[in-house]
Amino acid sequence: LGEFGFERYFPENHSLDDQINAFRSAEAVVGSFGSGMTNIMYAAPDTPVVVFYDHTFFDSCIWVLGSCAGLNMFGIGHEPNDPVSLTKLKQVLSGIL
Repeated sequence: LGEFGFERYFPENHSLDDQINAFRSAEAVVGSFGSGMTNIMYAAPDTPVVVFYDHTFFDSCIWVLGSCAGLNMFGIGHEPNDPVSLTKLKQVLSGIL
């Protein structure tokens, strides 16, 4: 993701104020489905958000949250125990950035 200008960010290592500021200023968010992605609620409307999710478990909570916040949601599914396709990720990012 570095070639697209992304930086690693682990919300659990930061205060709530830092998390709010980081997501509010993000030009795009990419991450795995999980509780840390609830921080997208602080992102500016129209921010692109790419979520990795396991095909065997899909929870719509992040999608509903993103839709309510006016974000542009994208998903990249993968099989359990298989990595996310870097080719697919690059295609999605090239189309939205």
